[in-house]
Amino acid sequence: MNYASLENMNQCYLKYVCTKYWKKGKISVYDIGGQNINGSYRDIFSSEKFNYKAVDIVSGEGIDIVLSDPYDYHHDIPENSVDIVVCGQAFEHIEFFWKTFNQIMKILKDDGLFFLIAPSTGPIHRYPVDCYRFYPDAYKALAKNENCYLIDCWMDDRPEWHLLVGVFSKTNINRIDVVPKIKDSSWSNDFIENTICPEPEDKCYVKSFNCGSLSLKKKYSFKRLPKNYSKDITNIKRTKEGIVFASSGIDPYFTLPNMHVKSKVLAVRIEIFVDMQTNCQLFFSDKVSSFNESHSVKYKLEQGDNDILFYVKAPFNVISLRLDPGDSKGIYVIKKLEVFI
Repeated sequence: MNYASLENMNQCYLKYVCTKYWKKGKISVYDIGGQNINGSYRDIFSSEKFNYKAVDIVSGEGIDIVLSDPYDYHHDIPENSVDIVVCGQAFEHIEFFWKTFNQIMKILKDDGLFFLIAPSTGPIHRYPVDCYRFYPDAYKALAKNENCYLIDCWMDDRPEWHLLVGVFSKTNINRIDVVPKIKDSSWSNDFIENTICPEPEDKCYVKSFNCGSLSLKKKYSFKRLPKNYSKDITNIKRTKEGIVFASSGIDPYFTLPNMHVKSKVLAVRIEIFVDMQTNCQLFFSDKVSSFNESHSVKYKLEQGDNDILFYVKAPFNVISLRLDPGDSKGIYVIKKLEVFI
């Protein structure tokens, strides 16, 4: 799971779920391939309105239903029984994805919605196989083959996956008729909604966040070279790409200089390049220089460019942050680090 996928699923949620269309009562949501790997869609469908179930072919973190047959759901999920089906970062790993699409359409109610997110580019990442990349015509072909409707489709142009998002239904829903009820607090979820705004040259950046009634705005940008860092960091320099760290050991870390932030709720967005697969960890504290493992969040970085978001809800006012960019020897390039409160 990557942050861009969570953000795009949240856009599906805001556009097609937070509407006057949905009646009162529990809304069933089934997440196909929903194992929690660096996050899941559970936070998006966290409201009491939803009965969220994660489905997969093997047991794992957060899985509620293990399928008896990956291409025949009727043993585990009744046909025409699910209001919303979601699936992200799974279809590229499914050898016969058209069979999976067929089963999803069978369990979906006639007035239900299926949100599908899959990459159109990106490096090989087997889990356990990596078979496909998808373009808009692929989603059109799936809908045509199953005699259903592709009611919306867009591509996220951010590297490295260029995610393709599709909204499918058995009913031809008019997008104009779907009116968001953003002001209704009962639709608030545990995911941070991104407001994505275009920059020159078609670049994107995070302008602001909100979570329910909370509004988070940018408070701090990491620009100065840190003074407090571990002995494993042997060299720090500023380049046009960002701030470059060279680590000779497995415990490189530094505290953010001149942060001047005090909040129980904050989000930290980091754009970072690493030359190896490693684990990035953010520590938060109500003291200037005291950190412990229980007050930290971790994310697995892939070799190359990573764009990640840490969201912190602490029982105390956070005044200090420490970043462990990795747990390996090598080169780390922090291209952007921003704190939102």
